[in-house]
Amino acid sequence: MTEETQSKLSPMMRQYLAIHETVPDAFLLFRLGDFYEMFFDDAIKASKLLDLTLTGRDCGLEERAPMCGVPYHAVDSYIARLVDKGYKVAICEQTSDPKLSKGLVEREITRIVTSGTLTDLSAVKEDRNNYLMCVYYNKLSFGVAYCDITTGEMTAQFLTGKDAAESFFNLLSTVNPAEIIVNGVIFQSEELKQRALRITGRQFTPLASSEFSYDKCVEEILTQLDCYSLNAAGLEECDEMIKSCGALFAYLRQTQKNSLKHINKIKVVTNKGNMHLDYATKRNLELTETLRGGEKKGSLLWVMDKTVTSVGARTLNSWLNEPLLERDKIEERQDALSELTGDLMLLEDLQYFLKRTCDIQRISSRLAFGSANGRDL
Repeated sequence: MTEETQSKLSPMMRQYLAIHETVPDAFLLFRLGDFYEMFFDDAIKASKLLDLTLTGRDCGLEERAPMCGVPYHAVDSYIARLVDKGYKVAICEQTSDPKLSKGLVEREITRIVTSGTLTDLSAVKEDRNNYLMCVYYNKLSFGVAYCDITTGEMTAQFLTGKDAAESFFNLLSTVNPAEIIVNGVIFQSEELKQRALRITGRQFTPLASSEFSYDKCVEEILTQLDCYSLNAAGLEECDEMIKSCGALFAYLRQTQKNSLKHINKIKVVTNKGNMHLDYATKRNLELTETLRGGEKKGSLLWVMDKTVTSVGARTLNSWLNEPLLERDKIEERQDALSELTGDLMLLEDLQYFLKRTCDIQRISSRLAFGSANGRDL
């Protein structure tokens, strides 16, 4: 749209376009009273994707602006559908009271939703983490950070040596992130991109090189974790992990528009203590999904999963993907299982009380970023 055409638009439509220019790669859901509306190209495209009625609205031009919308109380399901199709969605709220505003109501983007930053519990799988992964690659080694904002879990890992690439792909198959953000070096490697796509079905999303500035990343980490040194975060002397963690925190702050204080520690993982299975082995063993169809039913996880809570299901999934190697820890886990299987009354009582619990990890996270509803409380 030319500047001359834009100058003829109504004030609200100029406001809409100005806000949309800040997120050109996302659908903009623009709050108007009890509805979230989309206009122009967004409306035409969304009406087809979501099976919405395409209407029009006077906008100051001879032709009405294409428009479609959804009620505010049902918006989460529509956001989830767009994200599931691979799109970003920006939520634009009214930030001033229409009754008190003189002229145009103030609006601003309050959240950007991507596949790795979904917070609607009905849109993520109860028995699996929904990870956002950030990868910093320098042709010699990988710094990898991954976070599930619905639980507050954050993990970092450094991969180096001649087998670094293989270790990275094994990690990809284990974590199975919903979204992968990367620096430019790795994005330019077609081989890495295509192999990652085959494993996860996810495309890489490149970030600007400035997002991986060492000083900026250090500041992001110290601010997020509310600490005074990288030593306290366990990240000292590893630039790759510092850059992946810092860029991930910056991305979360930019998309969620708040500090997400429930993410307050980083678990630094080493290659010791757990078995790291390669992608082909996991597929052939059908640990968590079948070779044909990729379904849970028929896998080892399906046979073993007798959990009664979402937290338990996610934990079992993690255990199967990364089996223990250290004898002491294996025997400790065996002792715990023997204690329960040897006392069926205790086991039944424990299951009874666990069934009555909620997914406190994810509910706490929704409280932290202000999206909890009455049911959560």
